[in-house]
Amino acid sequence: MVILVDYDLPQAEILRESTLLLVAWLVEPEAVCPSCYDFVREHLAWFDLVMTHDIFLLRAAQEQSAGVFVNAAVPSIHPRHHQVYANKTSLVSMIVSHKAGTEGQRLRHQIAAAFGAPPPPPSGSGAGAPPPSGAGAAGDSAGIEVFGHSFRPLPDKMGALAG
Repeated sequence: MVILVDYDLPQAEILRESTLLLVAWLVEPEAVCPSCYDFVREHLAWFDLVMTHDIFLLRAAQEQSAGVFVNAAVPSIHPRHHQVYANKTSLVSMIVSHKAGTEGQRLRHQIAAAFGAPPPPPSGSGAGAPPPSGAGAAGDSAGIEVFGHSFRPLPDKMGALAG
């Protein structure tokens, strides 16, 4: 079995004749890698299995061969940190990057703003720089704190999750 992920999908052209089972796994959203989705749509018959979170591609794959729903949005937090933190001071901690190029990234900024976080700086205006003093945390009454390069920078995610 060979599993090709996102940008490696074009290797299917070489591997399809010599591989017992060829799997396409789409992790990035289509907004980030439209060529990945185009490739799988154009060459769906090459794959024995397609793993994706895109419902339309999933249906097409199920009609052609086999498709499996896979949630690509998995947290990158070590399992030893999967716990409830008793000393946590906020109900929710949200980690938001300065990126706003995809629909999902823009939605995170909209949610952060709805809870009182300042908007991210415009592109090219020092995104990633620490916010002015006092900026970056959402209203305490909402029980939500917003962290990230454009809000409240962290050396690692655990500062937001445990705090």
